[in-house]
Amino acid sequence: MPLFLLMIEDASRREEYSAAYYKYRQHLFAVAKTILKDDTLAEDAIQNAFLSIIEKDSLPSADESRIKVFLTIAVRNKAVDILRQRGMLSARELTDAQLGIAAAIEKSEHSQRVSELALALSELPAEHKDLLIKHYYVGISAKELARQEHVNYRTMLRRIETAEGLLKAALKEDDT
Repeated sequence: MPLFLLMIEDASRREEYSAAYYKYRQHLFAVAKTILKDDTLAEDAIQNAFLSIIEKDSLPSADESRIKVFLTIAVRNKAVDILRQRGMLSARELTDAQLGIAAAIEKSEHSQRVSELALALSELPAEHKDLLIKHYYVGISAKELARQEHVNYRTMLRRIETAEGLLKAALKEDDT
């Protein structure tokens, strides 16, 4: 068992995190390695993501697809953070493929509009982008997001509204 899982005092929660780690670790490693191109850094990204999730006790208690998407976003963000910390990436250098957006675009019947949406979404600040993905794509309710982030429900509603406004503005910019 990885050492970071031993930080969890509650045995049932430790088991949940352990199960998620072992179930998705190869997928998460592939995500991190795609971005980082290095095995050791990819492992670091996974461990950093789990440490952050454990610290906030924010692993969703939802269906498995939500957990997988949640962990994928967390690992992706930590991998990008590692690149930025090492000066290997500026804020604008990520491609759609690295962000995992390309696959969703290719599968879409409305490829043109989805492509515009994905581009606008990829240009948002990370916290707004992740919030919209969690809320609309993963389907986590505003109430659950508020609990995970340890904020008031109305605060979370305002954050979602702000993120939506930024996305709408980015889409309008693209139309002009």
